Amino acid sequence: MARAILALALLIQIVVGLYGIDQPIVWGHQGFHVGEHGLAARNLRRFGTWTPTRHSDPTPAPDSSLSFHHPFLLHPYLAATQALFGEAPWTARIIPLLFSLAAIIGLFAFANRVRGPTTAAIAALAFVLTPLNLVFSHLLDHQIVALAFIMASMLGLRAMLARGSRAGARVWLVGALLAGLTDWPWYPTAFLLFIGLAVATLRGQLGPDRRRLAVLLGVFAAIVLFTFTQHFVGAWLHHAFGDLGHAFGNRGNTSDAAEFFRVMLRRVRELHTWPLVLSLVLWTLLALWRTVVLGRFDLGTLVILAITLGQTTHLARFPTEFMVHEYRSYWYVLPAAFALGDLIAHVRGAVAGRLGRPRLATALAVVLTVSALAPAMAIDRAVVPKSREMAGSIMHPAYNARRAMLTAARLASQLSEPDDSLVVIGGGLRPRTEFYWLLDRRSRIFWRDSDVRAAQATGAHVWMVESTAALQRNHAWRKLLAHAQVLVVDGYAVVDLRPDGPPSVESATRVEEPPYGPVGRWIHAPARGPSALRPVVDAAGRRFIEATAMGDAVRAAYEAQRRPLLQRLPASMVTAPAAPEPAPPPPAPKEAP
Repeated sequence: MARAILALALLIQIVVGLYGIDQPIVWGHQGFHVGEHGLAARNLRRFGTWTPTRHSDPTPAPDSSLSFHHPFLLHPYLAATQALFGEAPWTARIIPLLFSLAAIIGLFAFANRVRGPTTAAIAALAFVLTPLNLVFSHLLDHQIVALAFIMASMLGLRAMLARGSRAGARVWLVGALLAGLTDWPWYPTAFLLFIGLAVATLRGQLGPDRRRLAVLLGVFAAIVLFTFTQHFVGAWLHHAFGDLGHAFGNRGNTSDAAEFFRVMLRRVRELHTWPLVLSLVLWTLLALWRTVVLGRFDLGTLVILAITLGQTTHLARFPTEFMVHEYRSYWYVLPAAFALGDLIAHVRGAVAGRLGRPRLATALAVVLTVSALAPAMAIDRAVVPKSREMAGSIMHPAYNARRAMLTAARLASQLSEPDDSLVVIGGGLRPRTEFYWLLDRRSRIFWRDSDVRAAQATGAHVWMVESTAALQRNHAWRKLLAHAQVLVVDGYAVVDLRPDGPPSVESATRVEEPPYGPVGRWIHAPARGPSALRPVVDAAGRRFIEATAMGDAVRAAYEAQRRPLLQRLPASMVTAPAAPEPAPPPPAPKEAP
């Protein structure tokens, strides 16, 4: 039965993880992470840059662009999937989904070995049904990858302690190495785990061969220290201590404690649920009593307690990180799931042992499990679809997907040449990694027309991406646009400032057609069909021509539906044009006085 529940949990994780896995890049956590780690992976594939970087130009990344905000071992997996399958959103999001399956299997196996099948089955199911897990089941980030390595490492440690397995010892130490290269909370977790294992070894509670255990603990400590110090050595070698200090400083700044606790309570209620959190609190108190007061050490308690307190130490030191990023509390999902399973298994064992009625004990365990997980399941049904609609940014009420702006980035990339093009981007757009990952061109932010002229002076083929509102209200742009070709799409303009032909303006709007089939709708959710551009002749295009004073010839070409830029796009990106909106009648002549 326990394995059947594990299979059900894995099936839920796979089905929900595939929901929206190939959603086009939009603003939000999902898009940002595909862009951030996608840029690092792209630089690794092209130039062998192992240190993460958000460098977006198709040139080698300078040292000034290297980022030491996180351990580096994440984007290499994405570089591998990109090399095998190409650059697509799903090639990034499949990585956390696969590691989450490994973490669930690892949690089940570990709990089964240290507690038994009841704890293992409930823990696996609780892990999967925790809203935070399903919301971020395919978010490319460090937490779930590190948890998978930790579970593998602890299974190796268990095999070594139980059977003296040399292979288990190697898995323990290699897992510790990989976890240290993946995420920061492993370090306080490893420190607490080392203390617990050392005390248990001295007391002979982990086996008779204390000398061998002491040597291996020394190797474990050396590995953890190595992975920790190599990060700082790398920052020192690349003169990036300032960047590292800035990152740590930003994560630790919290000016409003009341706001912090308000946000955390909301996260508990909506992403973890009270039954799971209270189970973890109760279990932690009992575990501390067992280890600190009674002096009883067992591996299951030591590992889960170390993960819980290690993550709590990280939270206390870097509270801002948790306020900004909902998914940073992913580390609590695993110990909370284990805690719920362990508590219910103890209740089941007590009832079965004292009353001698195992069937009643099993029924009680089922009732307790369903009752504890019912709030999570209710939240899952509401929050998971919302998370796909908001690209994971479910805690941001003013969320805006910015699809039109990111469409402009795709168009600028598609229309420009990678070698000699320079894309200037309006500073008011505030482009982020989503934009730069889609653009994949040399780029520069501009605020004034003089910035654009300076870019033109470099001799590059200059393109511009800016909002139509900004171009219309500033008369300084008129001279720049006098000889340009402009593609207007839903409030944004892609401008060729060195066109091959006469100046022009053309308009299009983004549409989704034809609709996907059932599987396509599931993996691309919330998109209902592939995105394409529909050429239009409408009032917005006419207003743009009038406001920018591009002249009667451009207006006539617009009405005649001349579309030099749209014609350069692949046929798959452009659909049938819409019927043109009728032009307004010319103004009536004024009567002579």
